[in-house]
Amino acid sequence: LLMSISKRPLLTAYQEVANIEEPLHHNHHLYLREQKRDGMMPAYENEAGMMIYTDFVQESFAWLEPFSNAGIQRFEMYGNYIPQDALLDAVRMYRRVLDGEDGESVRKEFVLKYPKLPVSDGYYGQKTIR
Repeated sequence: LLMSISKRPLLTAYQEVANIEEPLHHNHHLYLREQKRDGMMPAYENEAGMMIYTDFVQESFAWLEPFSNAGIQRFEMYGNYIPQDALLDAVRMYRRVLDGEDGESVRKEFVLKYPKLPVSDGYYGQKTIR
């Protein structure tokens, strides 16, 4: 899940200030870790800027029906940091949910098939804190 984006080339700026020779631009092997958390958040920079992703893979299987009922007609998927086979399975499984299968059952099937993916429904249903 894309958590933060900046149009500024922050990794390139850091690379220059810290005199790092390893290329940071277009590098898919960079991660940030908060001091009080174990998760590693992918960080990536390209021509559009710098992006930071959550340390979990957002899934929406059980939420597709309520979203559809609310009038949402377009769903997008980004598989930047998951294996291609998992991404293709997710697309097929989301299609099954859109065709009427129970989202929670399909979610459980996906989680069992890919136990190493840190899958979560993320912030759905949580109150926004201000």
